[in-house]
Amino acid sequence: NTDSGHPVVIWTSQDFDSYEGLYNFVVQTFSDNNPLMLTTKKDVYQFFLDKNFVVDDNDTKILGAYKCEKLNNIAKIGCIDAAKPEEREKVAKMIEAFQKEAMPEEKHPFSYYLEQADKYITITDINKVWRDEAGEIVSIGHINITDTTARIGQIYTLPDKRGKSYAKMLVGGLTEVAVKKGLLPVLYTNFQYAPSNKCYKAVGFELIDTIFSYNIKKKD
Repeated sequence: NTDSGHPVVIWTSQDFDSYEGLYNFVVQTFSDNNPLMLTTKKDVYQFFLDKNFVVDDNDTKILGAYKCEKLNNIAKIGCIDAAKPEEREKVAKMIEAFQKEAMPEEKHPFSYYLEQADKYITITDINKVWRDEAGEIVSIGHINITDTTARIGQIYTLPDKRGKSYAKMLVGGLTEVAVKKGLLPVLYTNFQYAPSNKCYKAVGFELIDTIFSYNIKKKD
């Protein structure tokens, strides 16, 4: 959970028969009635659903967890690159557009996106852009490194540049970056959005699990 008003909880035990302990913890710890977002495996989601804890099943997102152990050969048009200082505003607008598409509930001032764009300019080993044949930025993306894995995320392509496989090329480029660092490339995607899943599979990613993102709250 990443809400600022709640502690971070990691449930690691593998030797229990039910999720009653987790249920009791949530009931005792989150005493207010504000929604709490959880991302869990399907069986945990089903447990909370059976407990009538899920706020609105219509808001539930099904995510695919993927990993890539063997990168496929991909035809490339353009190249992976770092953003330049003079492209700061363009990258910021692309990050903002990604946010509005992927997480419309989150609101930030444009200064926030400018700060994020600065990372693309200064931290170039994990923040990348894809340039078309004319040298213009058409896609952005980055990797988050944790231990031995590199999570690829925030992949966004300009609307008028879609349908040309730029996202696939960028994911392939980011995967190469991760592999060269000796890391296992992983990513999460909306399992219900077929085009992105097709793109990642073309790069060489394999589905390893299905997880659910959903809101729960304490019931009266």
